[in-house]
Amino acid sequence: MAEVQLGQSAEAKATDPKVKEFAAMMVADHTKANEELKSLAGIKNIALPAAVSEEMQKNATDINAKTGKEFDKAYVDQMVKTTKRQ
Repeated sequence: MAEVQLGQSAEAKATDPKVKEFAAMMVADHTKANEELKSLAGIKNIALPAAVSEEMQKNATDINAKTGKEFDKAYVDQMVKTTKRQ
């Protein structure tokens, strides 16, 4: 969910076309994955979180406070950081 929310922000706020393109890909890919996960969780009667974690929300708020190239860098850095955790 966090990647989708932040990706939507990046689609709107990023200044670098490649960052916008990457964000669009993240939104599309993670939206699809989230839908598949919701479907599977429903079949298995597993409850999923309704919102992103407080930590991810704080990160998103911090990133969204930036503009221009600072936003682009913060967004890309967050995506790399998130990927490394998984």
